[in-house]
Amino acid sequence: SDLHDLIPLKFPQFAVANFAKKYRCWIKSIKADEVYCNSRSTLNDFLEYRPDYKNKNVTVAHLAANETFKPSVNQNIRQKYGIGTNNYILSVSDHNPRKNFCHLIESYAKFIEESKSDDISLVIVGPQARDSVNIKDLVSLQQNLQSNIVLTDFVPDEDMPSLYTEAEMFVYPSLYEGFGLPPLEAMSCGCPVISADNSSLPEVCGDAALYISGKDVAETSAAISKLHNNHDLREKLANAGLNQAKQFSWHKTVQTIF
Repeated sequence: SDLHDLIPLKFPQFAVANFAKKYRCWIKSIKADEVYCNSRSTLNDFLEYRPDYKNKNVTVAHLAANETFKPSVNQNIRQKYGIGTNNYILSVSDHNPRKNFCHLIESYAKFIEESKSDDISLVIVGPQARDSVNIKDLVSLQQNLQSNIVLTDFVPDEDMPSLYTEAEMFVYPSLYEGFGLPPLEAMSCGCPVISADNSSLPEVCGDAALYISGKDVAETSAAISKLHNNHDLREKLANAGLNQAKQFSWHKTVQTIF
């Protein structure tokens, strides 16, 4: 069996009720000889619900970023997606409440209010999910900031490396991740990362990120300000991220499984 996360069990409020019920039954009924989890965090979550597997073959097989995620410059990327400032903060995922984008928007607004910065946008890449919060409503409440908060919806794969590379920073305040590919993709492109400190995210980002709780707007705003105002720190995290990303590859994943 292959496990990516246990969101329906740990956070049923983020899952469709009927699916969560079926998922719980599936976890209880697993009789596989080998179980592969995409992170140590997911493995620990699994053993919490199936302690009978503590002495069985349960193995971590990390995911990896696609090889296309590497530093890539496209001078037209801002124009293509309506980013009207020289700098931008990037976040990537669908608009599921678990991704905590409302928190990110509020943190960005506080950062702008306190720093008086007028040349840095917030760009959120990803489609609205079936159970998404309507972050467009929240954006509309941010007076004088609407034009600098860009919701791209779906972006084709070929544009993502440039969006990561050109960003001043990548901020990921997610409340829970089985693995968390977007921070790894950002690091692979040399983009400095601010990440929530929960679940698998420290496992993915290692020492190559600034960590936040994802629950305190003032804390997240301060982290954004710290990174925005410190070029040397951005360079340090960018280089550390490139090295951290090298720890993950599909070749290693295949070797682990086979």
